[in-house]
Amino acid sequence: MKSFIKINGKRSLMIANVIGLFNGNSHLTTDEIKSKLLSKKIKLSINHNSISSVLSMYPFFKNTGMVKKANYQDVGGYEINTWSLDLDLLVKRYKTEPKSGQRWMFFVDKSSQKITPVSKSNYNSFLLEVNDGKKEE
Repeated sequence: MKSFIKINGKRSLMIANVIGLFNGNSHLTTDEIKSKLLSKKIKLSINHNSISSVLSMYPFFKNTGMVKKANYQDVGGYEINTWSLDLDLLVKRYKTEPKSGQRWMFFVDKSSQKITPVSKSNYNSFLLEVNDGKKEE
């Protein structure tokens, strides 16, 4: 099933940026999410607690386990949560009718498990895919 979602409401900037990181990645650790967000240089307060609270607050971010991470020079270590994205819950919460030029809009293809940010250049091609899918059903 192919559909459009639009992230809105409180914390939409953080949620949209974290969702965008899962494009092509099935599992990410909290540290990987933090480092990728910091490399994007977005205007957010990015720290481990803010990311963890967003990930644990929304049900479409699924905690899939723990990964052991070694400290400096392999002395000791600690465990980090691993996260995945549940596209069914994401579409259920944020599904919308497509409109050109909206911020935080994504195209979700559940069959291939891909989520792609929508821009002005790719909006029309995604719109055709969604309309073709409705004709078949």
